[in-house]
Amino acid sequence: MKKLLLSAAALMAFSIAISIFQMSCTKIANSQTPSYTLQPATTTKLGGVIPDGTTISVDATGKISAPNSYTLQAATTTKLGGVIPDGTTISVDATGKISANAATQVGKLLYGVTGATEPANAIWTSNFDGSNPQKINITMPTGIVIAPDNIRISPDHKTIFFSAHTIPPASILYYLYSCNIDGTNLRQIRSQGANGVSVEVAY
Repeated sequence: MKKLLLSAAALMAFSIAISIFQMSCTKIANSQTPSYTLQPATTTKLGGVIPDGTTISVDATGKISAPNSYTLQAATTTKLGGVIPDGTTISVDATGKISANAATQVGKLLYGVTGATEPANAIWTSNFDGSNPQKINITMPTGIVIAPDNIRISPDHKTIFFSAHTIPPASILYYLYSCNIDGTNLRQIRSQGANGVSVEVAY
């Protein structure tokens, strides 16, 4: 019996010694493991990143995505950017092909009328069938009259071009003028002196 008790005591002491040894090893291992801090990423090295949650987000599965939050700036005459075709003069088809459409016909005639005296010369419009005639009121400079047989219109139907000259018997001087389709914004665009001039085409 005495031997049995001694054996049990020896086994217990051995078991306690093993437990103490294991605990000691764990503490040593823990004390030797350094605490690592992930460095932030830069343009030249890998590292940790933090999504801002707005332009970059991470879902519950860890998937990273960039929401469609970017607004394309409008293009200007000095920088690239987004453009919006007007659907009339410029159009885009279903394949993304861009094309320029021909100017839309508005069904109007543009013609000159010779007055009883030259200052009465004028430019008129009407429908194709001659109905709805309307005089375009153009205020010419004093002493200069419209040449009613030399008139053109721009492809966008917004600007009229015509020749003009001074009234005889003074020396005749010739000019090219332009104005808006309603007669406003009159501008002298060429002065030809005594050399005759005519508008051939506007494009």
